[in-house]
Amino acid sequence: MADEELKTEVNEEETSTEAKPKVTKKPDKQVFQRNVDIVQAQITKLTQEMERVQAKANEQRGKKGAKGPIAEARQEMKALRDKKNVIMEKRKGLFDRRDAFKAGMEQMKAQASAMKGNMKFSNADDINKQLKKLEQQHSTTSMSLSQEKELIKEIETLKGMKKLVTGVSAANEKASGLKEQSKDLGEQIKEQNQLLTAVNDEIEAQKGKLDKLNEKEGNKKDIFPQLMKEKDELKKKIDVEYDKIRTLRTEWRENNNLWFEYSKVLRAQKQKEWDEEQARRQEEWDKKQEEIAAEEAKKEPWEAEKHLCDFLVEYLERIAPPKDNTVVEEKKEETKHLEGFKAYSKKDNDMDEFIVFGGKSKKGGKKNKKKKAAIINHDLDTIQTFAQVDLSPPLTADDITSSIDEVKAKKAWYYEQPRPDPAKKKEAEAAKSSSNKPKKSSGGKQKLPGMDAFPELGGGAAPKPKAAPAAAAAPAPAAAAPAAAASAGGYSPNAYHGKEIPADKLTYSDEVILGSKLPGFETVDWLQGEEEALAGVAAGKTQVIIFWGKYAKGDYKLLVHASDLNTRFPDVQFIGISCDAERADAAKLLTKIGTAMPEQAIDSFDLNFPSAYDPGKKFNGHVKRAGMYGSVGPGMCLIVDTYNNVVWKEQFSAAWFMPQGQFEEQLRRVVDSEKLLNNGARPDDGEDEEIACEVGGDEFDAFADDDGTGDY
Repeated sequence: MADEELKTEVNEEETSTEAKPKVTKKPDKQVFQRNVDIVQAQITKLTQEMERVQAKANEQRGKKGAKGPIAEARQEMKALRDKKNVIMEKRKGLFDRRDAFKAGMEQMKAQASAMKGNMKFSNADDINKQLKKLEQQHSTTSMSLSQEKELIKEIETLKGMKKLVTGVSAANEKASGLKEQSKDLGEQIKEQNQLLTAVNDEIEAQKGKLDKLNEKEGNKKDIFPQLMKEKDELKKKIDVEYDKIRTLRTEWRENNNLWFEYSKVLRAQKQKEWDEEQARRQEEWDKKQEEIAAEEAKKEPWEAEKHLCDFLVEYLERIAPPKDNTVVEEKKEETKHLEGFKAYSKKDNDMDEFIVFGGKSKKGGKKNKKKKAAIINHDLDTIQTFAQVDLSPPLTADDITSSIDEVKAKKAWYYEQPRPDPAKKKEAEAAKSSSNKPKKSSGGKQKLPGMDAFPELGGGAAPKPKAAPAAAAAPAPAAAAPAAAASAGGYSPNAYHGKEIPADKLTYSDEVILGSKLPGFETVDWLQGEEEALAGVAAGKTQVIIFWGKYAKGDYKLLVHASDLNTRFPDVQFIGISCDAERADAAKLLTKIGTAMPEQAIDSFDLNFPSAYDPGKKFNGHVKRAGMYGSVGPGMCLIVDTYNNVVWKEQFSAAWFMPQGQFEEQLRRVVDSEKLLNNGARPDDGEDEEIACEVGGDEFDAFADDDGTGDY
């Protein structure tokens, strides 16, 4: 029991450790570089001091044009030492060759000894004699089959032995040759030893000569060892400074890796919290649905439909024609105010009848002709109410009685039906409502709904068609052209802020790069507008970074849109970064400014903001690591606030333009110091999102630069 409790406590500690990762701050690259520069300056200072000491030592050794007997004597000493070095190198080569010959001879002797141990004969002549003897025996002697096999086997053995004897003889001959060569090498080594002895004697004599000259010149030789000692000390100090740089780089890389790991853990923790929140919300939703279902279960089934039936019966009874005596009394009451007037009759004006009906009516005709039933005109709400219970309203007064019976029968039918399934009922209602919605054709024009979309009105003649409604105005396009937005003046929500943005085009609040610092522009090679860009950055302006590439022709329209924004936001510093592999390719795109590009639907190409080429993709690599991206290519746009923090990122392409996204609205809000739009955290799409454990093949390596090329 105690072990289980201890295990539970350990598990709780592990869980709490996982839940609360150690907070790790992102190391500042600028601080690191500043420290490296300080150490590098110290190295430069020590190097210059060491060069000064070396120059002084060279002067003492008689170099750099120094003249005099000491200098000449030292030159002679140097020549003798060079001569000695040549002899030593030559002698070393001779020793190496001799050792190789000896090793080869020993190997051959060992092989020959091994082969001799398995041989009965030492030379080929003895083997030939024995072979001849056995072959003679085989051909002249009668023997059994087993004896013959043994004899043949012995003959074959002797033939194989003959080859071994031949190999041994060849090895002995080769060994003899090596031995002779070794003797020759010994003579050459002896000769080089004699030359070396002579040179050593000359060096000793020259050394004595130098000592005398140094004593004569006041013993200046003592200064040289001091200078060499001072030089060695300076060299050690330089090595210490280089070790400091290595330590700084190691510490920065380790801290950066720790921050990277912390970011992964933190992101995983946020994802876990998001999942838990989603699960909690789903649980609350399910609980709410259960409560709703319980409330529905308490209600009477088909209650709404039954009330509709009662309402329709009341309505039909209200519009039903009254009895005859009531009609007469009402008519008398209604015509009191018409006393003294003459009633109009068809007979009084035959011409009117002719005009309306095409001629004068015939006199006479059928008497006691049946009076035609009055037609009932229902409003649209009443028709829809009948349709909700799958009935049709009566068209004439004569149909009211039968319609009342139908409604009462429908109500009785509802009492017989089981309780409906809420889910199926909702699906049926949704299907019914969707079937009544007008569908759009492939051409984008809206079609009028068909007759099936309207409730059936029952028998009788069809009503007269109503006049067609006026054509609706065409909807405004989702994204107007940049020029139109510019002419309208300032921000236009219908032009540069898309209403319907797909989920894969949204920028979510948990984007890793948001909040990161933008690197400096020391490593870029400016193509245009360098002074303007650096002045804007130094002034602390809001920045917009546009990544583009000459090879990405589908993104040329992005540069046109960005140029339009640059014109309409003068207080924002726009900067373009080329993703091209070669500077010449990036510069070539600038020559296209002002030209038409019909294949890209561009009347006049424009790129009116400072742009730079990124040698070695260093700026690109920093953004890639900051955002944990696999790559950074054309179409990526960043908004950087006055504190040099990335506050917005959006990716555009040949199929998704800047006017369709949220970029301009977010830029306007940054400039006006308003709260930015928030799309929330990235929804869980069921995929395992693993970021930048391996960034371009440089796993957690802060010094790795992107060498990828975006060229086509």
